Amino acid sequence: MTLIIAALLATTAMTTLTQAAAADYSAALDTTGSGTAAHLDDPTWGDVIMLTAPGNAVDEVNEGRIVITMPENTTLGNITSLSWSVYTIEGYPPHADLILDLDDDGNPDDSLIFEYAYQPYDGTGYAYTSPGVPYGHYDPALQATFYDPPYDTWVETLQSDANEAYTGEINDTSVAWLGSGLAGPYTGGIFGTLADFKAGTVTAIGGTDPAGVDSATPVLEIHIEVDNWMGPAAAYIDDVAVNGETLITVQPPTLQINKPLPQTYGPGDIPVEITAWDIFGVDTITYNVKNETDQWIYPEDQPYTGPTTINIMATGGYTIHAWATNNLGLEAEASTSFTVQQTQVTVSVHPRTLNLRSGGRWITVKITLTEGVDPQDLDITTVRLWVDGEALEPLWGEACDDCVMIKFSRDALQELVSPEEEAEIRVTGELPGGESFEDTDTITVINPGNGAIKATQNQNRGNPGGKGPKDNRGKGPADKGSNNGKGKGPKKNS
Repeated sequence: MTLIIAALLATTAMTTLTQAAAADYSAALDTTGSGTAAHLDDPTWGDVIMLTAPGNAVDEVNEGRIVITMPENTTLGNITSLSWSVYTIEGYPPHADLILDLDDDGNPDDSLIFEYAYQPYDGTGYAYTSPGVPYGHYDPALQATFYDPPYDTWVETLQSDANEAYTGEINDTSVAWLGSGLAGPYTGGIFGTLADFKAGTVTAIGGTDPAGVDSATPVLEIHIEVDNWMGPAAAYIDDVAVNGETLITVQPPTLQINKPLPQTYGPGDIPVEITAWDIFGVDTITYNVKNETDQWIYPEDQPYTGPTTINIMATGGYTIHAWATNNLGLEAEASTSFTVQQTQVTVSVHPRTLNLRSGGRWITVKITLTEGVDPQDLDITTVRLWVDGEALEPLWGEACDDCVMIKFSRDALQELVSPEEEAEIRVTGELPGGESFEDTDTITVINPGNGAIKATQNQNRGNPGGKGPKDNRGKGPADKGSNNGKGKGPKKNS
């Protein structure tokens, strides 16, 4: 049993935290003296955390614990429940300490302690009429037997057996005591339910001085621990939950390969992005790649510290493998297959003939991708349309079955081209895997009212729709061609 917070924090050797947990939680294994806290692959129960506290505190204070660091600005009012699965091997069962910051300076000042012996509360008030009156599991006569907890069986949190009500989790009805008071339910002890502490109504037994704890009191950490204050103790812990959210299930890290994607890439640099997370922190991440003949491309697994690339020039099928190890020594593995082949991206610009007098709004670029590349995966914001070194950004687009159609401003393009020319349009962008692409197309630019189409085009087309021959363009008199000097011919071809 933890008597005062100073004893709790003294001679502590905390394992290094390397990564914050989801929702801003993180965890570590922590020991005091000769206590132990470690991952154990039990032959019967599998992966668990084993906590031990050998010897007796008279000779040396030994403790083993799990430390959960709470999200910033957590207060006692934010704590609605706490639970864990426990298999007690010997001694007193694990208990929970809520590490408090009474003066709100960011440092621990006290602890609110939930123990097996004081659950559940049976009776009115918190004062004993005499030390021999049982208080929940508490009975002074049973102290030598650690209050007869269940051994060699899995129970929840502070249960005396798997069927006991109200002790399967710590909640507002659970009894706690303040570490700065006496450890037992006697005069001077500061005992109350979690709800009473939140309400700020708890006072020392036999006194009127308030505990100085309420719902606004900051909670810095939660400790689940065994100690040797009554003698040696040992237990397995698993499935720790705070506020109904399971934070600790002893298992390998969560590992995901974000890139490369399961798609086709062109030869060259293939992007590699890997994420791994574990509440106890991720120790190492490594990766390697196999080709389709089952050969590793690296003689040794490569350490991963951030986004990088692998250079693959040979076409074929590949599988990237990744491994992540957490600070408990548990390893996760993931893999993703992808293909490398020559990239074939073609672009087509529409309209093929750009009429500067037209009232159209859009220039459409059709991008046909390499087989195996999903058009839905193309990020159109990476695409640019270039004319004479000037770039236009896309306005919108959509994926089709085998291509991507992207819209650009027609007015913006018309500012960059001139009539009587074939304009080369260059289109660049980035494929879903990060590889860049480039292709060109050519369009014809006309301005029927102020300039002529190329003679070769008009000779081939004749005068349909009123477009006169090259010599008859402009605003000449009516007798200079069949288009009456207005750039428009008769409705019927002559």
